[in-house]
Amino acid sequence: MKIIKLTSILVLALISLQCINAKKNNSAQQDSIMSKKGFKKASIVDKTGLDGCSFLIQTSDSIMFEPIKMEEKYKKDGLEVYIKFKR
Repeated sequence: MKIIKLTSILVLALISLQCINAKKNNSAQQDSIMSKKGFKKASIVDKTGLDGCSFLIQTSDSIMFEPIKMEEKYKKDGLEVYIKFKR
């Protein structure tokens, strides 16, 4: 009986690890594809508590952008997005 439980736990653990690795690989693949298309990975930062600030966009290299119009669905602190911009 103990062998069956131990085997079941081991199988579940291996399945879980496989799912985690698949997610990491998909994320890295998506990053590569988006980068080739000219997009940068960024995240939404909630600065509404500061003087006159609102939601900002921070790129992976710490550049901050203040969008002129941001749809409500993107106003979530920590939300990861891809952006494309011109200076």
